[in-house]
Amino acid sequence: MIRQINLCAVTSCQRLFVRNAGHSKWVNIRHIKAAKDQEKSVVFMKYARAMRLAVQEKNQPDPALNSKLASLIAEALKKNMPMATINKNLEKFKNQQVQIKKFHFELKCANRIFLIAEYYTENLTGLKQNMNIVTRKEVKTQQSNCKHMFQEIGIIQISLPDTTAKSASEFEDKITEDAIECDAQEVDEINFDEKSAIITCNPEYIDKVKGDLLKRNYIIENSEVIFIPESTIEINEEERKNYNSLLKRLTQLEGFEKVYSNIENIE
Repeated sequence: MIRQINLCAVTSCQRLFVRNAGHSKWVNIRHIKAAKDQEKSVVFMKYARAMRLAVQEKNQPDPALNSKLASLIAEALKKNMPMATINKNLEKFKNQQVQIKKFHFELKCANRIFLIAEYYTENLTGLKQNMNIVTRKEVKTQQSNCKHMFQEIGIIQISLPDTTAKSASEFEDKITEDAIECDAQEVDEINFDEKSAIITCNPEYIDKVKGDLLKRNYIIENSEVIFIPESTIEINEEERKNYNSLLKRLTQLEGFEKVYSNIENIE
């Protein structure tokens, strides 16, 4: 059973929420796709980068003392990333003093397609130079201030396998109450069978919300800050050709993570 709940503003003595039977925001979120490059080298590179970030965050390269790192290693192994490769990366991370950081590039393609390309790098100057090369080669692409055309949202995928809730209704009430207490904005995709849900929040407070959920014994399956377009467009074949050409170049730049666009139902 899947339910959506839309939380409204509350005070400590007035806990209210609105059950919204309308269109789920998570439906839009699921339509936002990164490039579907399934090459193992790309997948492994992304896992290595995520592990490096986990080591940076906790200043701890030992998975036994870093739960986030341990979780990433488990995921990578399921994707057939060799343990030898993982250990080699972890050894390298121990001696790296320069931190990688996340950066966004705002682009316009074929006049009306707007994109936000996300990268992780320790060399922003080099990445900017490479991005300039991309925009010169893609004649219908230019850098453009378009972030205001997207809504930035914190997404947290949670589960609560040890819940005492005996029914879907009890589970829904439990998650809703905790979400309000943790300053979440919405609860979506409540699934009693899987004991899971999606929580959205102000991206500035995503770490606080995650911390508060952990204190309530929730498991954080995944969390990220994403961009949802305020409005979307349908594109023609020529525009799709231009977009795909640009996307191919963007994914080839070192540190590429994902792309958000205003294209409707992009795959």
